[in-house]
Amino acid sequence: SESVREEAFEYLADSGLAAEPAFITALDHKNAPVRLKAIKGLGRIKSEKVYDQMARLFREDKNAEVHESCYQYLESLGIKAEKDLLWALKNDDTAGLRIRVIKALGYAQSLNAITPLMEIIEHMNPEVRAAARSALVTIGPKAIEAVNEAFEAKKLKKEGRDAVLALYYQAVVDVLLDRQIS
Repeated sequence: SESVREEAFEYLADSGLAAEPAFITALDHKNAPVRLKAIKGLGRIKSEKVYDQMARLFREDKNAEVHESCYQYLESLGIKAEKDLLWALKNDDTAGLRIRVIKALGYAQSLNAITPLMEIIEHMNPEVRAAARSALVTIGPKAIEAVNEAFEAKKLKKEGRDAVLALYYQAVVDVLLDRQIS
């Protein structure tokens, strides 16, 4: 039953990496809800033993719930999952997931994401563009330098560059004000 499954999940997840073998075994279970709990559990305990298997499931599994759960696992690993997050940025056309991918790459300060993010700030819907701009600011000075270089090389429009710079300068001012107050 779902209530027993939930209690078993909580017990295993609270056991940390000691529960890793049980979660790994559950990945191959014929019952989809059991597989989904295993994915969630492996993410919660931050297991890296199944990284390749999770990345493969994320890319190949057509089940939306499995896809989402695998993404949550990858997202929990941050920069360690950079390659797969970059893949998702280019290949997953779900706006909500793309925004989460963009934010994850920003928080991970992925230098490899700078060029793809600069391409996005002019070609996607407004929410995705805003997320890409914020991610570039979060990545930091190297991203800002790349934005300025792309503008100088006429690879980025003035509006895109100005929007990123406005966010960047706002963040810099916020940090300075925060330091003065504290």
